[in-house]
Amino acid sequence: MTFMKKINCITTNYHHGSIILIYIWFVALFAIALFLYGFFPVKYHEVPAATLNDIPKSINNIKINSEYLYKPLVQKVVFMVIDALRWDFINDAHKLDVMSFTRNSIINNLAGLSQVKVNAPTVTMPRVKAMTSGAVSSFIDVVLNFGKSTVTTDNVLLQAKNHYHNIIFYGDDTWLKLYPNIFNRFDGTTSFFVSDYTEVDHNVTRHLNDELHKNNDWSIMILHYLGLDHIGHVYGPQSPLVKIKLNEMDEVIRKIALKIQEWNANGVSSLFIVCGDHGMKNSGGHGGATPEETLVPLVAFGLNNTPNIRDNFVQIEQVDIATTLAVILGVPIPSSSIGSVSLNMINNLSPSNKLFILYYNAKCIFAHYQKLSDYQTQSGYLKYLRAIEMHSEWLNKSRDSFNEIDLIINQYKVAMNEMKDLLVQSMIHYNVTIMSAAIILMGHVVVMSLKCDHYKTFSRRKFEFWWISGIGLWLLLNFIFHLDDNDALFTLINNRLALMILIIFTINCYWCAKTSINITKNSILIYSLPIILYTASLSSSSFIEEEHQTWYFFWPTILLHQLFLNIKKIKLFRLRNVNFIDTVTTIVKIFFLLVMHRVLRRWNSTGNKFAHLPDINTWLKEDELNILMSLTVIIALILLVAVGVIVSNAKYRKINLVFYLIISSCIYLHHASSNAVIKPLFYPESSGINEVQIFWIAVMGFIIYSSVCNNIISHLTSSQSSILCIIIQLWIMISALLHRPHNIILLPMQLITCKIMCDSLKSNSNKEMKFYVNYCVGNVFYFYQGNSNSLATVDVAAGYVGLQSFILPITTIFICINTFSAPILAYLMTLHDEMTPKEIDRTVGEKIFLLNRLFTFFKFLPLSVYTIIITIMRYHLFVWSVFSPKLLYEAMYSTVLFITMFTMQTFLSFTKNKSYLN
Repeated sequence: MTFMKKINCITTNYHHGSIILIYIWFVALFAIALFLYGFFPVKYHEVPAATLNDIPKSINNIKINSEYLYKPLVQKVVFMVIDALRWDFINDAHKLDVMSFTRNSIINNLAGLSQVKVNAPTVTMPRVKAMTSGAVSSFIDVVLNFGKSTVTTDNVLLQAKNHYHNIIFYGDDTWLKLYPNIFNRFDGTTSFFVSDYTEVDHNVTRHLNDELHKNNDWSIMILHYLGLDHIGHVYGPQSPLVKIKLNEMDEVIRKIALKIQEWNANGVSSLFIVCGDHGMKNSGGHGGATPEETLVPLVAFGLNNTPNIRDNFVQIEQVDIATTLAVILGVPIPSSSIGSVSLNMINNLSPSNKLFILYYNAKCIFAHYQKLSDYQTQSGYLKYLRAIEMHSEWLNKSRDSFNEIDLIINQYKVAMNEMKDLLVQSMIHYNVTIMSAAIILMGHVVVMSLKCDHYKTFSRRKFEFWWISGIGLWLLLNFIFHLDDNDALFTLINNRLALMILIIFTINCYWCAKTSINITKNSILIYSLPIILYTASLSSSSFIEEEHQTWYFFWPTILLHQLFLNIKKIKLFRLRNVNFIDTVTTIVKIFFLLVMHRVLRRWNSTGNKFAHLPDINTWLKEDELNILMSLTVIIALILLVAVGVIVSNAKYRKINLVFYLIISSCIYLHHASSNAVIKPLFYPESSGINEVQIFWIAVMGFIIYSSVCNNIISHLTSSQSSILCIIIQLWIMISALLHRPHNIILLPMQLITCKIMCDSLKSNSNKEMKFYVNYCVGNVFYFYQGNSNSLATVDVAAGYVGLQSFILPITTIFICINTFSAPILAYLMTLHDEMTPKEIDRTVGEKIFLLNRLFTFFKFLPLSVYTIIITIMRYHLFVWSVFSPKLLYEAMYSTVLFITMFTMQTFLSFTKNKSYLN
């Protein structure tokens, strides 16, 4: 009776603690969202579209004939975007032996080559917006990239449409979603099926013959080819397929360029521009800010370009493209544009035309610049006035003073560049009030997660201390973060949002006042030393870029420590009751893990500095027959099937084996459909959709069969260990489907690693140590997979496995599962290890609760400190290329982990523990 009372008391306490923990997760997610809202504010500055009235009629009261000085330079424009066309694909084409026509045209000055600098994030949607509107896209556009909302700001396409240009489009349907009512004729291709790199381009090219030779009703044709980008995502830039695709694009360029030449010869002035929207990282992805991602070529056919000088090409910003196109078309420069016209494209104009265009361009930039509070004190303003003064003086002279023209042009260029640079800086608006409030809430989460299982009696004095100190710290943070305007403390937060923050803040203070924190020798804080060291490393951009090196240091350190302890046991086995055979076996297993670590750390090159180095993944892909890749996938699937059979109940192993074989076959055939592995003999051509559909049917069958066999549905009497085992198997099945073929082997390797470390630590009663080891395993395998803190390593292709159309929720879930597969699997394996009834005085609910509390603390401590670091570093040179992507990763990782923990907490805590009852 006493025993049952003790159990009931423990159960009541931890059900109470579980509710508090769920509240902690809610506050954590709210604080994350709040900080992101303050750090990435979504701001849209709507300005009226430009009109012909905006084109100047005078310069310093000197009347000019703007209709003569500013008029269309061409009658037809073909604008061809090759997705992920890197700078070196054109500049080093002679080394790659590709694009012979384009290369020879540049060498012979039949085409002009410019280097375009692209801003991060290097994903398609913000890059298209930059090229057409001339405005700098917000970093949060990388998230909005999936939604592709309609562009409402002024842009060169809208200006062309308003001035009676007929625009046609073929290619990436991103353009159609951004500009739904612009094109007179179009055919969009989806960018989401990245395994397709043939049809996606053929659907564009098949329209060219009609548009170039039959239809004469258009003045602007836009083409956007996706095949090169898709090859990069799946196979990387070193794949032989890249060379084939570049030569295919070269043939398209040749066909259009020859027609442009013919039109110009026949008196129809025409221009053909080829450029990339962004580049491609050496790993094949994009989204970051490496030179491979941010430098792209722009090749112009049909204009009298400045002669190309090797290694000294004209450099422009991507936002300059919109302004340049507007000038060439003779339409008003978009009111949203801060770009500068490319002088290389108007090289054949008279001095009067050039200077007027520069004046008009500078006037447009100044319209934005003068909205800055202190613009009159900046050197850009003074240089702008000086350029106008020099221009007007030149107009008042005899016009023979051509020696002054270069000085005036240079003065305009310098003034526009300085104004543009300051404008870009001013567009970064941080809501420090909200950010500091989020930091305070995150601090509460860390404190509450330290000891949310035992609370003392409420103390009003402690509550007042937490409340007053919290408000004081918030004010101090605002002061430290240079928020000098006192009114801003109250005006930058929406009233409803402020009320919600205040309510949550007050509730947090109540629970913090009841929290008992005892820092002892065996406290969590002692075992969080590696986490503290990791957290400190986040203040360095280099450590963030190369974070995998941190975990690659921690992991072998743990293994060597365990190896040392077991070797020490051998020396003492005669003096103590130590099983010699078991100890030697453990030593061999740990040594195996060390060897495996050395191999797997070279499985996928990651990070920034060494991501370009050859890795095992590259070596497997270089085998044109796919023999090695096929063997790797087969071995991985066999290991997964073997593990599944071993953990299955002996009574149901045969039926389970059938499910495992069907699911494994579907995974293999899905990859075979894209020629990633060897296709079975006589297997028909397939898009891979049917195989994935059969996979899901088999998975559903496995769930139903397992549920019936374990009496989960009928009686709810199965042990949590069995339930969790099924959940782990489902997670592995889905991860194996979404992983790249060479990464499937990581799943059984992680299971083996967790099992070896679990056996090695079974004599260790310290739960924090066991937790940290599994936490480290999850992070190490996360980087083995090729992940990093760059958005370029997000495997977008995983989001569209088996889909025939874009479905945002499913795509998001798939990408999250694939990206965070290893950390979540490590959590589930840790939970499974705790499910075995080893402690008679602890219920299953308590075990789940304690583990979730540890994960919450260890995950949120680095994130809460990192928000302080990134707030301090918000004007750092690498804030958008390094610190911001890391913030997005941590926010998403925390969200996925908290949702998983909440699911496990609610699902497993309310089922009976069959093992315990027996």
